[in-house]
Formats: sequence, structure tokens, C-alpha cells
Amino acid sequence: MIVATHEIDPDGDIILKLTHPNAPFAVWPKAQDEKVASNGQRDATDDPKADGIHDVGETPEGGSEPASEVDFRLSSRHLILASSYFKSMLCGPWKEGKTNGSEPRVVTAESWDQDALLIVMNVIHGRNKRVPREVDFETLAKIAVILDYYQCHEALEVFTDMWLRSLKHAAPLPTAYGRDAVLWLHIAHVLSDDGTARAITKMMQCELDQPLFTLGLPIPASVGDRLEAFRIQSVDYLLTQMHTELDCLARQAWSTCSPECDLMRLGALTSMLVLHNSLSRPTLPFHGKSVGKMISIIEEYHKQFLRSVERSTPRLLPTHCNCRSCRPSGSFPNQNKCRHRQLSQAVIEDRRGAMIGFGVQLDSEHEDEL
Repeated sequence: MIVATHEIDPDGDIILKLTHPNAPFAVWPKAQDEKVASNGQRDATDDPKADGIHDVGETPEGGSEPASEVDFRLSSRHLILASSYFKSMLCGPWKEGKTNGSEPRVVTAESWDQDALLIVMNVIHGRNKRVPREVDFETLAKIAVILDYYQCHEALEVFTDMWLRSLKHAAPLPTAYGRDAVLWLHIAHVLSDDGTARAITKMMQCELDQPLFTLGLPIPASVGDRLEAFRIQSVDYLLTQMHTELDCLARQAWSTCSPECDLMRLGALTSMLVLHNSLSRPTLPFHGKSVGKMISIIEEYHKQFLRSVERSTPRLLPTHCNCRSCRPSGSFPNQNKCRHRQLSQAVIEDRRGAMIGFGVQLDSEHEDEL
């Protein structure tokens, strides 16, 4: 067995044995990879090989056999002061808290990233010259997992604030749901970055088309539950609005302007629903349906209807047709009377307003979790 040792404190009375170091971290499901690829978009870090994540049992090319165990010689006094986890362990009635003469006590850990754990322990022990002033995004996510597990946030606060500012300055937050977005949500939660948490959750409200993948990260279950509840409620509302209008148009239950306009609207709405596999009303829990996609269907329906109006000749539309007021090429006195325009805007504004309300409510009710 290959053993690597880090002498953080040469006189330390604790040996932390890290077994199975550098295990695969926050692996994105392959099904999600294929889905993202089919949409023509992919986060750079969605590729395990791109960020140093390898399949279990795989040895990185060009490297020697990795250590199967890594030992850290540490100081119990530093650990107890910095970490409530170690305080409970080393001061309690557990076997790790019992001394055996002059022999160092042994505690165990498993699967942590070796470099991330080394950074954390160097900070805890005041080895600041050994601590990098910048870390990459992946490393910060791994450090955040260790911080959350060992409950040593305060000890690393100066460094984590510095690393976080540097990363946010170097690149914008993700604007699409993917592995990067989940890692940012995890980092924001652990480091109490409320602004980032709000930005990521608001994006996810629009982008999520199924329950949130937490990738085994310590993201509160309540966050995923609320995102999923919002998605289901919003998709149900938007589908209800579209199918109610479809039914009324098909039965000629009401007319906004004229039968000609209603037929064009019926055709536009039907084609949009067929295109997005929603002509037969989808059922709960609406997997594959996102709020953003539903809104885009309504917006495209509106645009397609207006194109039909624009292409129509005057003899096909009565002169009193209010829908002609939506033409971009002219000014008409009845511009605000088009029921189609009002309905499309109303349902979109309702959901966008709900998104804003969701973000505010999420912060107020779960401030300690975000």
C-alpha cells in the first residue's frame, strides 16, 4: 500500500488517515450529459476528463499509481479550536478521543480530495504561506464540502471570501442549468453567499425541467423541494392557460375579433403545442417541462400568430379586426383591445412575477439555508 504523509505539525498528536483519496467528485449523470449535448449546449466542466474527475479505478494518463492512503500529522489543539466536529470527536467519549501513552491518536477520513484537505488543514494550523491565494472553481467546491462536514467555516472565512471574490470576478455565474450551476449553489450555501444563491435559484426556476440533481452535495433538501414545487405549479398553470384557450378556440366558445382571427390563432397555438409534444395535456409531475420552455411556447405562439396576421390580405380580415393593431408596420387605435395579446402577456407576467416572489420568499423563510 502506498502511503503519502503531510507533516502539517511535526509535533502533532493526531494522525488523520485519508483512505481512497481523490474519489470521483460530484459526477454529473450521463443521461444529463446526453440531454445537454442534444440541445447543442454543454458546460465545460460537464466533461469529467476536463476537470480532473475520472471513473472509479481509472488512473490519469501520464501519472504514477496514486497513493491509496494519505496521512496528515495534525495538532489536536488546532483542530478542536477550529472545528466543532473535531471538538466533539476528540473531547468526547469516542475511541478517537482516547490517548494511548505517547502514541498519536488516529482519526480516519475517506474519499476527500487530497489537495483540498491539505489546503484546509494548512489554514487551520496557521501555515498561511502554504495556502494558495487563488483556487480554481472545482477546488473551491471540494473545499466547501470539507468545510461543511468538519464545521470549520470561521477558521477559513478570510481565505474563502478571497477565493470567492476572485472566481466571481474572473467569470460570470452560469446562465443555464448544469453541473456548474449545482456546484455554485453548493458553494453559495456553504459560504453563506446570499447574492449568488438568489441568482442561481432564480435561474433554476426557469431552467429546471425535473427535480434538482444535488450530486451528493450538502445542498438543503428544502431548496430542491421548493424549486420542484414551483416548477410543477408554474408548468401546470401555463399548460392550463394554453389548453383552456385551445379548447375555447376549437369550440368557438368566444371570439376576440372575428372568426378569421380565431382560426389563425387556433392554427398557431396547435402547431406550437404539437411541436413541443404538449397537444395532449402532459400529466404530473411534468418531467421534461420547464417554466422557461412553457413561456417560450407562449411567446412563439404570439409571434407566429402575428406573422399570420401580417401575411394576411385586407380582404381576409374585417376592417374592425383589433388584431391588426399588433402589426409592427402601422399604428391602429385599437392596439390594447387584442385579447390574444393581453392573454399572452398576462400569463407570462404572472409567472415572472411568481419567480420574483419565489426568490424573496425563499430568502426570508430559509435564510439560514441559503
